[in-house]
Amino acid sequence: MSPMNRPRQHGIGGGRGVAPRQRLGLARWLQRPLAALGRALGQTPDWAPDRGRSRVSWVGLILAIALLAVITSQIPLRETDIAVYSTAAERVFTEAEDPYPRRPGDVLPFTYPPTALVLLYPIAGLSLEQLAAAMRALNLLLALVVMIVIVGELARDDPSDRLRVWGPLYIAGFGGLYLNLQFGQINLLLLLLIWGYWRALRRSREGAGAGALLALGCIAKPHYVLLALGAGPLPQRRLIVGGLLAGGLLIALSLWVAPTGSWISWWREIVATASLTELPPGHSSIAAPWNRSLAGAIARFLVPNKFSTLIADDPALAARLTGSAILIVIGATGALLWRSMRRDLASDSATATGLRDRNRLEQQAAEATSTPIPPRGALDHDLELSLISIAVFLIAPASWTHHLVLLLPAALVVLRERVLAPSRAVSSRFAAGLVLAVLALTLDDLIPREIRVSSLPLMSLMTVAVIALWLLLAEQLWQRSGRRGTRIPI
Repeated sequence: MSPMNRPRQHGIGGGRGVAPRQRLGLARWLQRPLAALGRALGQTPDWAPDRGRSRVSWVGLILAIALLAVITSQIPLRETDIAVYSTAAERVFTEAEDPYPRRPGDVLPFTYPPTALVLLYPIAGLSLEQLAAAMRALNLLLALVVMIVIVGELARDDPSDRLRVWGPLYIAGFGGLYLNLQFGQINLLLLLLIWGYWRALRRSREGAGAGALLALGCIAKPHYVLLALGAGPLPQRRLIVGGLLAGGLLIALSLWVAPTGSWISWWREIVATASLTELPPGHSSIAAPWNRSLAGAIARFLVPNKFSTLIADDPALAARLTGSAILIVIGATGALLWRSMRRDLASDSATATGLRDRNRLEQQAAEATSTPIPPRGALDHDLELSLISIAVFLIAPASWTHHLVLLLPAALVVLRERVLAPSRAVSSRFAAGLVLAVLALTLDDLIPREIRVSSLPLMSLMTVAVIALWLLLAEQLWQRSGRRGTRIPI
């Protein structure tokens, strides 16, 4: 029986005969608020500690919350990014001024597109201290939601139920999460909006709401619209309409709230000044150690910067190498997506042309000598969307360490499929676990700064880990979408 078809279970851990009276007191206390939170977010209450679920799973979630609280208490707030939000909100909603041209005294530029200006309206008028406290509280709440909603959904396809224990703990130990808490970033909000779209695809509910959630998730990072490719090869019309309507609404709102000329200014000041070897004026160097993109990794070897010793001063070569690497990532990702998605096209074509009988005979002949190719399901959507999200991260000119939280679903898929799966070889599980550990331990606070910003191998390690994550997922999708007549390893 496939994981999607097995009987639904309630609670966290996958029933192991634990009596209801044995539940932890804190688990019982959290039951109603967590179940209500899950229902409000469209998540079935898998986390409610009902009968038949192991208390071990609740222990995992409770330990994760405790770890989150302890680490958060040790992280000081930094107002660098919050000051950018506050300044932009003041200029737009108080002074009615364009937020993109730089003024004397500006530290970092506001780089989000005008669609993101609507997010600044609620914070207009807040002091830096008030805004910092509000963002810390919001991100703590969103971190808890990520632990419950994303892990709970992905655990539906985990027969061992181990992800319900280790998923929240992995998130609680994820360094990129705490950088979002420290700097007051909005990536957790964007992650949950994108996850709404992801969840709809894996449940085959490609309605207008899914498209709208993806559009909203791209409100500040429009390049993540590439995740729309995951709805292929023939996306539902309702999904397209929902995405277009939501995107159009965001643009209309931006034209209403943004000062005149903001779109032109954003393009001139931000988009047109960014390249494969340079970021907009006032921004960190593209070669900064905390830039984990392909452009950042290559720039540290070839583009003049204060962080690394160059092997050659040749920005033109860096641009060519980065462009080639981006094309390779796009081409390889596209090929894997096509290999996986063509199964749907083949099925539709057979139905439309009356070739079902012939295909049935071919399938029977193939099954006589091989393991049949599994139909495209939730796992395939997980793998496809994971590959796209990683590709988007790699090909962007700047992907900072705190952007790694947008790869949490992909990391959790690898945790479920490659580390916690008991059928995997120990060596394979160890290798995948090592990749996830490097991603989680960002090294930003574990290694002295003077070493961290002067060692090219260390500065490149995080990008290498992201590439390794892509390779692990690509291998599994390749195996699952193998040609008919070839054996697909389990």
